[in-house]
Parts: sequence; C-alpha cells; structure tokens
Amino acid sequence: MKKVVLTLKDISFSNNNNLILENLSLDIEQNTLTTIIGKSGSGKSTLAKIMAGLIIPTKGTLTIWGQDYYQISDKEKVDIRKRISFVFQNAALISNLSIKENLILPLNFHYPEMIKKEQGELVERMLEQVGMLKVINGRPAQLSIGEQKLVAIARALITKPELLFLDEPLGSLDATITRKLMDIIYTYSKHDWTTVVIVTYSKEIITGICNRIMLLEEHKIKFNMSKNKVLSLPEKDMPDIITNMLNKYEFEEESEL
Repeated sequence: MKKVVLTLKDISFSNNNNLILENLSLDIEQNTLTTIIGKSGSGKSTLAKIMAGLIIPTKGTLTIWGQDYYQISDKEKVDIRKRISFVFQNAALISNLSIKENLILPLNFHYPEMIKKEQGELVERMLEQVGMLKVINGRPAQLSIGEQKLVAIARALITKPELLFLDEPLGSLDATITRKLMDIIYTYSKHDWTTVVIVTYSKEIITGICNRIMLLEEHKIKFNMSKNKVLSLPEKDMPDIITNMLNKYEFEEESEL
C-alpha cells in the first residue's frame, strides 16, 4: 500500500453563502497522478487550492505529511509549502519581471543560500527542458498563453516539489504545446517522491497520463478511483462527463486515420 501524503476530512466550503463543497473526505497517495474532473463551476479549482493549503475551508481538516495543517505553527506551514508547487490557470507570472527573474523568485524562497551563478545555471537548465530558453530575458507579455504556461511549469518544477498541483494546464493550448506539457508532466510524475494533482477537463490527460480519476459533482466527490477501474465500468455506470470525453477522444482518433 502506498503512503498517504494528503488527507481531507469533512471539508465544506461556501462563498457568499453559496455552497461550493460539502463534507468532502479523500486521501492522496504518494507517487500518484490524480485528475480532478467535473462540470464548470463544480468547485474543482477551489478543492485543489484547499488541498494545497492556499485557502481555508468553512469546516474540516487538512493533513499533509502527517501534520494537521490548520493547527501547526506558521514556520511549520512554511516548511510544508516549500515542498509544494501550484500552477494556476492563468500562469500567474509577474509582469514587471523578466522570465529569468520569475524563475529566480522561488529559488530565493526555497534556497536563500544559493549564489547567483548557481541560480542562473539552474534557471537556464529548466527553461531549456521546457523549450523556452530563448525567452529568458523577455517579459511575460511578450509570450503566448501556451508559452506562459510552459514558463509557469518550469517555475513550479525548479524547486523539485514533492506535491505538484496544476489547475487546467492544457486549457487554450495548441496541439504542439499540449504534447510538450503532457511529456513534461508525465516525466516528472515518474519520480518516486513526486505526487501530482491536476484539475482538468482534458481528454488527453484522462485517457493518457493520469492513474487516478476523481469526479466532483453536486458539491461532493462522486468517486475517486484508479483510471483503469473507471474506464472498465459498464457504459450504464459511466458518468456522462467521462462518456462524453471518451466519445470525443474516439471520434478524433478515428478522424486521424
């Protein structure tokens, strides 16, 4: 049995009296790549941010690496955050900094003792891995949405996080950048110390690199199980959202023949 790295228990979240999540409980095991799927507005991004400790729920507990996150000291929370990276939907690059400076920021937080030469070399290696070394001195506004997401991935991975969250990483991307991002995420997820959680509606991730699928529906987790088990469900038991994804996937695969 794999080690559990994150547990939510009885989590509820409301915003302006609008119920978003209700009494959710779940475990995330080490070295899994879990996708959170659900209809638009179902609370997928909110759930991921609660799991990452970025927002506090209305009720419930979050346990990360055996520590009750809402009860530990601020210093202990910082120590946990240093082991986590979160890639937001909009990439969230800082517009008045260069691409290089954007990647140096997390290094300053995680490794304040690292000298500038080492920082520069590490930034160059990470940008080269995602095919973006050519824009190292550019600004975020000069990049396409896809290029910004590649840089955001590089920034997230530069500290070698043990727990990586990605919120809609493939949204609005062309096929070339989609494949590149998929390869990067999959390669990183193969490290035995890494756990990945992806909020997505992407059939490429659902049918490809993930190994667990979590469906969020009507404020609750409808199921959280292995991809192989989900895809082997009888059609009558398959949730509509997954059936629609698979039908679209099969149609597009046939169209390419």
